[in-house]
This record gives sequence, structure tokens and C-alpha cells, in this order.
Amino acid sequence: MKGLYKLIILYMLENSNRPLSEDFIFSFFAEKGYTDFFTFRRSIDVLGDDGLIDVFGTYHKTLYRITPDGSVTLKAYGNERVSPEIKEEIKQYLSGGYSNLPCGGTAASYYTGRDMGLYDVKLMAFFDSGASAEFTVPAENEPDAQRLCEKWNARAADIFDLVKKSLQ
Repeated sequence: MKGLYKLIILYMLENSNRPLSEDFIFSFFAEKGYTDFFTFRRSIDVLGDDGLIDVFGTYHKTLYRITPDGSVTLKAYGNERVSPEIKEEIKQYLSGGYSNLPCGGTAASYYTGRDMGLYDVKLMAFFDSGASAEFTVPAENEPDAQRLCEKWNARAADIFDLVKKSLQ
């Protein structure tokens, strides 16, 4: 059964145009009563350790994206192990929306320390179309880096609207 959970996770990621959060993926498992959180976490950890998914932490959340090896594994084993009913449930769940941007996407951010107490703040947006935008902004200290992450996650849609308007 645990192998099936891994294939379900891979199928979800393969059928999404952007990375998915742990909360979003686990909500599907919980809603369907498939497994508990600890079994789910072990499945995610194994997929990451095996290089079948990319795992990247952002400010306040972890996102997952399928790797090329994950796609190959899913094609090799998923079609026979993941039932058509589960595939349909996943497609319906994904179409129900996972977006914190009004234009249909997800904003995410994180920061890392550099030399001399400076920080790089990575600001990202992933859109339903499969497009993404990523850029890095310097911060003078950790509180500024945290503030930039919080504001980006809260205001990314406004920022993209401003960029779009200024380019038209």
C-alpha cells in the first residue's frame, strides 16, 4: 500500500503545472481517508531521498515538484497501480484550485544567509499555465529578509498587477 501512496503523490505532481505544498497534497489523502500523516510523510521523504521529487522549503511552507526520474517511474508503474477512479479523484481535486494568486498561481519565498550578515531573499511565483517567475532580492539583515518574505507572500498578486500595468 505504501508504494501506492508514493505513486499517488507522483501522479498529483505530474498533473499539476506548478509545485504543490505538503498541506495541499496531504489534504487530499486525509479527505479520502487513505492514510495518516506519518505514513504520508515517510512516503514524501522516500520520494525526495530517491530523487523522484524536488523538495524545496519556502518561508512557512514546503513545496514539491516531480523530477524527470519521477515522471519515468510514474510511467513505468503508475498506470497499472493507480486506478482510474483515483486518477479521476486527483484530477477533480487539482481542478478545485490551489492558488494564493488571483491569476491562478502560487507565491512562495525563502531566504539564505550570505557573507557579512547579508541575506538573499528568493521570491517565486508559479502559474497555472506552467510559467514561473523567480528573482532574488538582497536584504541587510534577517528581520528584513523575513519581512520581505511575508510581504511577498501577501502581496505577490498586487506586485504582478503593477508589473503588468507598467509594461503595457
